[in-house]
Amino acid sequence: MPVIKTIPIYKEVKKLFFLLLLSIGFSNCVEEFEFKNETFESILIINARITDELKHQEIRLSRTFRFEEEGPANESGAEVIIKDNKGNEYVFKDTGEGIYHSENEFMAISGLEYQLSIKTTDGRSYISNTSVLPSKSTIQNVYAEHRINDDGIGGMAILVDTFDPTGNATFYGYEYEEAYRIKAPMWFHSDVVKLEFVDNEIVYMSDDRPEGERICYQENKPKTLQIINTTALGEDRINGYQIRFIGQEQIEIAERYSILVKQFVQSREVHGFYQTLSNFSESESIFSQVQPGFLTGNISSESDPDELVLGIFDISSVSSKRIFVDRLDIYDRFTPKFKYSCQEFIPDEVFEDLPPRLVFERMNELVLETNILKLYKEPSFFDPKIIFINRVCGDCTTIGESTPPDFWID
Repeated sequence: MPVIKTIPIYKEVKKLFFLLLLSIGFSNCVEEFEFKNETFESILIINARITDELKHQEIRLSRTFRFEEEGPANESGAEVIIKDNKGNEYVFKDTGEGIYHSENEFMAISGLEYQLSIKTTDGRSYISNTSVLPSKSTIQNVYAEHRINDDGIGGMAILVDTFDPTGNATFYGYEYEEAYRIKAPMWFHSDVVKLEFVDNEIVYMSDDRPEGERICYQENKPKTLQIINTTALGEDRINGYQIRFIGQEQIEIAERYSILVKQFVQSREVHGFYQTLSNFSESESIFSQVQPGFLTGNISSESDPDELVLGIFDISSVSSKRIFVDRLDIYDRFTPKFKYSCQEFIPDEVFEDLPPRLVFERMNELVLETNILKLYKEPSFFDPKIIFINRVCGDCTTIGESTPPDFWID
């Protein structure tokens, strides 16, 4: 079987530093003590992956943070440049929140050597080892099928097949981006747009409701890298690798679903970095038999050889494939699906003990000011009741966008 690891990259590299601090402290103590982070060191964290896709490449810079702080500090204002051995320079600009984009689109080219250099606002300089683009391996197939997971839950598995006949790829990483269609289950063609209090009664005035509140779309781009290698296999082939599992009653597969799978071929060095990172993040305890040391990547400080730097400069070749799946492609119409929690709200029944004026004020707040309720049924000659529902059941924009993604196909 191929070796598989799943790594939430951008969180684990930050979590790792705290485990290292704790392990150093605990390894020298057996008595109870109050932990103090007086020895805290602000360490630069670098997430840099350059691919053979023609695009604005992205690099993320941040720093480790103290226990009492809410989160990592983004590294702003740095000078970030990638050079190749042909004399080309690719300058990156700070776009905010520690994210740097290349000023021009470019792609990694086979046979060239690339090197990353960073200079921070405090005058410190960092340099990577030179890296080259690994061989490319194309995804053969991405497909969906029904499966039962280890918890006995039925759902849809997204599977990947790939094969490199040259046997040179070997080290793979996978990420995905997904999108799905959402349909408001109790959408109504009219909406209350104004309320008036006339002759001790509430007058509800309605107008056509936007069609965009009926069908929506949601996108999800998790920053999780799943790594797998084929070194123990007789050939460089991956069959039926499960990259995603969605329970049959989850909203993602309630209507129509799409997933874009990205396959990265990595160098042995980069794969080893993520493998070690995964081993640290999966450790059940800092007292485990495998004692962590600092995770060394291929980036070092030019200013101070003893300074710790956490991160990797990754050059990867990429293959991607998108598929669309309708619910009925996997399940029949009797299989239980995502169910909204929808309850009818009838003002005359809910507020029957309140004076009409107060009911008017409450309904104006719930319907117009806070938009918590949406109209579901207007009064008629046969049934004079007006009925509302909670907004999520009549307006899909509470959990999605009315405009479909550019790639969406119905």
